[in-house]
Amino acid sequence: MLDFCDAVHHLHNTIGDINKLPKLKFLMSMLNGIIKCFSKSTYSTTMLRKERNLAGDDEPVKALEKIGKTRFGTYWTAANALDPCLPHIRNLVVAKSIKFKNTKIQGMFMNRASGKYGEFEQSILQYITIVAPIIRSLWSLEAAHANTSDVFIFWLAIIATLNDLFSKGPNVTAIINKRYCEFFTNEVYFVAFALDPRYSKSEFLKKPTVNMTTIVNPALSQRTSQRTPLPYPHAYTRVKDFLKEQLQKDLANYVTNPDSALPASIFKVLSAAEIASGLRHQIEAFWCDEWPFNQQVKEGNPLAWWESLQNHLHARVLAHLAIKLFSVLVNSMPDERTNSTITWFNSPIRGNQNAQTLVDMIQIGQWYGKHDNKDYVPSKYRPVVKFQNIEESVLRTVQTGHADNESESTPGIDGMPDSDDEDGGDDGLLESGIDERQPAQAAAFEIHPEIDIDSKALKDMVSTHPLSAVSIDSSSVLSSQAPTMVTDDSEDADWNY
Repeated sequence: MLDFCDAVHHLHNTIGDINKLPKLKFLMSMLNGIIKCFSKSTYSTTMLRKERNLAGDDEPVKALEKIGKTRFGTYWTAANALDPCLPHIRNLVVAKSIKFKNTKIQGMFMNRASGKYGEFEQSILQYITIVAPIIRSLWSLEAAHANTSDVFIFWLAIIATLNDLFSKGPNVTAIINKRYCEFFTNEVYFVAFALDPRYSKSEFLKKPTVNMTTIVNPALSQRTSQRTPLPYPHAYTRVKDFLKEQLQKDLANYVTNPDSALPASIFKVLSAAEIASGLRHQIEAFWCDEWPFNQQVKEGNPLAWWESLQNHLHARVLAHLAIKLFSVLVNSMPDERTNSTITWFNSPIRGNQNAQTLVDMIQIGQWYGKHDNKDYVPSKYRPVVKFQNIEESVLRTVQTGHADNESESTPGIDGMPDSDDEDGGDDGLLESGIDERQPAQAAAFEIHPEIDIDSKALKDMVSTHPLSAVSIDSSSVLSSQAPTMVTDDSEDADWNY
């Protein structure tokens, strides 16, 4: 059994750690106070809307967002919505059109000489910039098609982006290192990334140094008739060792429970020696992009790509392991959506309904929403779950908590769009949640040593627009080398490779 953790909630908790930094205490206190004032004052919200219209902004400013209990990245969403409104709020306060009961907030907007307004404006911009790659990765990994490889790639994308930004705000390097270490407790995500045919190893891995130990491929090169060294030997060793261990566990489980395997399983048709030898040759062939692993990825679906190889004589052992990795659901979004529906149905005025009634209503609603809905369009498979590929309407719903058909001109009774949770849910953060025992500051990000943290391909994953194309190393060019035949007459499996 492998521990996959929960990527989405772990990223959310990482943002929570950043929110608790002592350096952000002033920002969080002021942000919470400003949002709470507008959420409880229809008059202030109306005046802000008028001020924005008089300013003649080229683009409409998004509505202010409440700080709630359950929504992912709620502080970042609130800060991102408030930032473009700050000049308008300041004009209203100076003109005495609105007034904050909180004297610190009122003084910050009124007193131009104190410098507090400039400090707050700079802090909110720093906070939005630093947390942006994390929240974008979180939203991307909520996708139904996100897999184990995507989780690893997005963690690396966060770190690659922050590596360029860490000097622009509070040092969050130590927090990221702590969460990264807590999340990647085994090699499963790294191996899934390495087995993902969508990604070229040359785009993400560091090029081996001259003095680095090389691993020689037993297969002969057709052009030189010499044994060719395997690229990225350290990464290859990590992948090989993990897959060997998992295959040995699967084999031991089959020996104990032979009826648990399907008729077409490799354990039914191959001996232990053939399985061990097959894995060795197939890993090497895959690592060098040799036949049969040089096929194109149809529709960008790595799971379908590996499933097409599960019955191939020269790929089925490795495919058996890869299919298991890419079949895992890496987020808990179906449970989250179901529990949100339970919360909505189970309101205080419906306190007498029993649990079975809730279950029945949710099951019926989900079935009709998918099968009897004329407007239902099955989501198409995304080759890579990049942030820039998220549809604008979907992203706006995730950010604001309400769909496009809920007009911004019809706010809730408090003057702001309603959400599924009450505002002020994180007040505890301001009173006792600031963690004075944050990890000591770190000089650099600590990630898998084989990864190139300066890779443009990583930063492209959380960018709002495509970055420049990455050049492909010659080591990733598909080879036309003849297949390495798997032959092993030994009855004893040899795992020493």
